[in-house]
Amino acid sequence: MQVVLNNIRKRREELNFSQEYMAAKLNISQAAYSKIESGKTEFTFADAITICRILGTNLNEVMEENPSYGKKEKDVEERLAFLEKAVEQIKKWFSSNKTG
Repeated sequence: MQVVLNNIRKRREELNFSQEYMAAKLNISQAAYSKIESGKTEFTFADAITICRILGTNLNEVMEENPSYGKKEKDVEERLAFLEKAVEQIKKWFSSNKTG
């Protein structure tokens, strides 16, 4: 459970979300949210899903020992950049090899 709580806190901090922001999204007080994140208060499965949605992640990532937040998005961006370059090269090739 500590891994999950650490990952939730880490992801929240990566996004620069305050505990106040999270509490407001969950419709609870900041103190109540702080107790959830510190493990002093248990939370439900539904709460965990809601927290993950707010943080733009999922339960699988939150439960991983070393989650790769943002890595998938970075991989997609790198692939898109590669494809854009390839398309530009193909366009140049076609424009230089036009006949008549």
